Amino acid sequence: MKLTYCMPFALLTLAHAGLLLKRDSCQRQCNLSQCPSAPQACYYGRAKDSCGCCVVCGASEGEKCGGAGGAVCGDGMRCERRGVEEKARFVCVCQSNGVVCGSDGRTYPSVCRLRAENARAKTENAAPVTVLQRGECHASGEGKT
Repeated sequence: MKLTYCMPFALLTLAHAGLLLKRDSCQRQCNLSQCPSAPQACYYGRAKDSCGCCVVCGASEGEKCGGAGGAVCGDGMRCERRGVEEKARFVCVCQSNGVVCGSDGRTYPSVCRLRAENARAKTENAAPVTVLQRGECHASGEGKT
C-alpha cells in the first residue's frame, strides 16, 4: 500500500528533475571566449543571449522567445504571451504594430519587417526602404501623398 502511494510522487519527482537537467543554464561569469563568433547578417538586429553574455541575432516576429536558453527578440520587439493556459506560448511581437507602406511600393506587416528588409538590402548593396505611410500601399504601388 505504501509503495502504491509513493510511486506516483517518485515518478513526478524524477520527471521534474529531468526537466531541470534539460534546461539550459547560464554560467556564473560570462566567458566571451566560449561564445560563438558574432553573426554577420542579423536582419532583426543583435542582442545579448538569454544569459546576457554572448551576442546573437535577435529573433524575428512570431519566433518563440523567453525563458532559460530561449531566443531574445530583435530590435523594436518584445516577448509577449499569446494564447491561454496550457496552450500559451511566448513570441516576439513588434512594439509598433500595424501595416506600413514602404517606399518600394510594398506593404509590410510591421515597421519591424520593413527594418529587416533594410538590413537585408544593405547586405546586397540595395537601396534602403523608408516608410511612406501607415497602412497599406495603394493598388498603384504608391502611398498616399
